[in-house]
Amino acid sequence: MTSSRAVSTLYVIRHADAGHRSIWSGDDRLRPLSTKGWKQADHIRSRLAGAGLTRLINRLTLAPGLYPIFALSGGLVIFAGALAVGASGFLAVYVAGVVLGNSRHREAVSIDRFHDGLAWLSQITLFLMLGLLVTPHDLVGQLGPALGISAVLMFLARPLAVWVCLAPFRFTWQEIAFIAWVGLRGAVPIYLATIPILSGLPGAISYLNIAFVAVLTSLVLQGWTVAWLARALGLELPAAPEPPLRQELGLPQAESAGMVIAGYEIAPGSTALKRSLARLPMPADTRVLLAMRQGAAVHPPALERFEPGDYVLVLGPEERQQALDRLFGEAGRPSDGSDVFGEFTIEGSAPLRALAVLYNLPVDPEETGTTVAEFVEARIDKQPVVGDRVNLGEVELVVREVVDGVIRTVGIELEPEERRAHQFDPRRLLSLLKTLRERIRR
Repeated sequence: MTSSRAVSTLYVIRHADAGHRSIWSGDDRLRPLSTKGWKQADHIRSRLAGAGLTRLINRLTLAPGLYPIFALSGGLVIFAGALAVGASGFLAVYVAGVVLGNSRHREAVSIDRFHDGLAWLSQITLFLMLGLLVTPHDLVGQLGPALGISAVLMFLARPLAVWVCLAPFRFTWQEIAFIAWVGLRGAVPIYLATIPILSGLPGAISYLNIAFVAVLTSLVLQGWTVAWLARALGLELPAAPEPPLRQELGLPQAESAGMVIAGYEIAPGSTALKRSLARLPMPADTRVLLAMRQGAAVHPPALERFEPGDYVLVLGPEERQQALDRLFGEAGRPSDGSDVFGEFTIEGSAPLRALAVLYNLPVDPEETGTTVAEFVEARIDKQPVVGDRVNLGEVELVVREVVDGVIRTVGIELEPEERRAHQFDPRRLLSLLKTLRERIRR
């Protein structure tokens, strides 16, 4: 996906000197945004191209710094190949990027960082292009219609579209309202607005002016109110700790066996510091090779416990890397989330019967044999995510931690009404409007 954005910008810059001449004129195969010819066969070819690029990255032995460049070159080849057969280069790069990004390959960290930087550079370039093309005094005459279009997009078109798409999937009205409001406009409308100018269409500058106003109003109005709206709707969560910076050592013999040697720097709040190495809950088929401490290598069994700042090398299967990330990274969420997750925390595997007896909660007889996690999952009736809430008598159960789709810990909020009193409730707004209307009639 980041590759497609980078290629989009490079393509626009390459043809920016075309003036008012259409860059799409001539052969229809040079229409990168056209879906002409984008059939199932093109989709399959793009997936095969992504799989082929992944295989090449894993088989070729290159200098570490060349893998990101090779991945970018592969994206350009896929883009050009799709255009040559009359398909969309952008869609082909996007599909191939999804395949590559979800596959195990060499130098994944360096490739991700490289393309993340390209994505930021692409967006910066697009905003720079917008600034160069927009003339402030031309905006005055079109400011009214542009603001009207922006208002329709923010308050009518997007909320309606989001509601139609998400309502069948059991999203709460708070989640639908938040998703409808955070549709920030940015690089994509800027890029689309430049196409009429590069194509030499009459009145093309009007499209750019409208896009400029839409982007600016969205960033200012929606961008500055995202945090406030999340708090008002009760969707705000404490910031999760950043995943640890994992460095993978690409050894051909280990990779051919499906094993990875990963390096971690032990963070101060890591779970790995809480127990000795012998009692550490290491994932299956993984083991610690050594730890670098103050410039010296410490090997098991001399390595009894980890210390903050240790750099650890761990050998394990590819599928165990996320479990190792959780073990050596920051532990859990910050402890100051009691206002979100409740006053107490229990394991999801705890029996619901014990919780009901402890807090005198009403539980149906057929549910007393279930665990807390099973009870919550049955009530929400969808894939659980952190922050999901379920009422149980006078308390509220809040999903605190989810690992691989399974609820691990649940928070107990003893006085949920106090929190709800500070949240936005449309029923209170309707009541206020009704009272105001009655007073006006008097």
